[in-house]
Amino acid sequence: MASLIEILLVAAIILVLVWYLVGRANEKGETMPVAVKKRAVGVACQSNLRQIRQAIMMYKDQNDDELPSSLSDLTDYGVGPGLTQCPVGKVPYVYDPATGTVHCPYPGHERY
Repeated sequence: MASLIEILLVAAIILVLVWYLVGRANEKGETMPVAVKKRAVGVACQSNLRQIRQAIMMYKDQNDDELPSSLSDLTDYGVGPGLTQCPVGKVPYVYDPATGTVHCPYPGHERY
């Protein structure tokens, strides 16, 4: 009889842990797996932008402090067509050739 009670107690503890880790929503109403996935794709967008910014700096160093006229000028620096758009929203990154700044216009990614 004691073993049945122990098994039920362990099962209850496991269910509470599963609910806590998987089923609980955060302040935005997202469950843990959804929040983790959103953060992961946000990190992919940040990584793309970081690579583009580094390529802009390399271009500038090798071209007498001139900035590229567009992101397509960075193909020799490892920036291919797939890297010039947000992996989440598939919208192209916005590049300002006057300042050399690049950002993502996708909602929620503006601060990247």
